Amino acid sequence: MRIIVMRHGKAEKEAACDAERPLAKRGFEQARIMGRCFARLGIRPDAIHTSPYRRARETAAAVLAEMGVNVDDVSETPLLTPGMDPARFLCDLDGECVLCFTHAPLCNALVARCVGAPGTVTDLSTGAACCVVSDHPAGRDGYIEWLFVPDAFPGKD
Repeated sequence: MRIIVMRHGKAEKEAACDAERPLAKRGFEQARIMGRCFARLGIRPDAIHTSPYRRARETAAAVLAEMGVNVDDVSETPLLTPGMDPARFLCDLDGECVLCFTHAPLCNALVARCVGAPGTVTDLSTGAACCVVSDHPAGRDGYIEWLFVPDAFPGKD
């Protein structure tokens, strides 16, 4: 199984509450860049999960639009919101390729849990994504296949 963990794009600093912070212009640009990257790689997720927070949902929509994937296929889950236990999300994953949109530090904790690291092994910046390959993600047997940051790719908007 491949688990692609993506941190939401850069968000605005202020909103009525944290869950409603929208993506900034730069966040939309980051998401589109990563979506084009995923499309070029031929990534076709079997399952797509996102935090219900606005910035994660907007990141998912922009990435998926570039990939030509229907946004209706996205499942919102509170298990991807800040402060959640990564093991709770990982224990029920199914599919060959799972794409998830979340927040820091949870994105880094998800990767660490998959690879069995006792601490953080990544520090995903906004808009960055990491692919972990694992037979049993909650079982800590995985390895990092790749890690991409949007600034590393040409074709910025």
